[in-house]
Amino acid sequence: MLVGEVKTWTTGDTIHHALDVVVPALDDYKYRLLKVHHPAMLYPVFVDQEPMPYGSIRLSIPIEREGGGGLKDEDSLREWLRQALARPETKQILAHLYAQATQ
Repeated sequence: MLVGEVKTWTTGDTIHHALDVVVPALDDYKYRLLKVHHPAMLYPVFVDQEPMPYGSIRLSIPIEREGGGGLKDEDSLREWLRQALARPETKQILAHLYAQATQ
């Protein structure tokens, strides 16, 4: 079994969110799937960490780091999440964690 765990915290006026995959069968091993941050006004959302391996593989939604435009609205955020979670790399990571959890 795999469990999704969302953590939210603040630093100054910035709100951070992280999605971890927890594997209870492996002593609650945690894998950070993604991490984002945004101002109190919700948008834009900036991506700090994407599903790995990410290297030179990029999603079709342009993601800009701090200082750039970020994800400007809910539609952009939903589309980025849809693509990030549907990537073959993400599915492979989850499949490997699941296989180890069921051994």
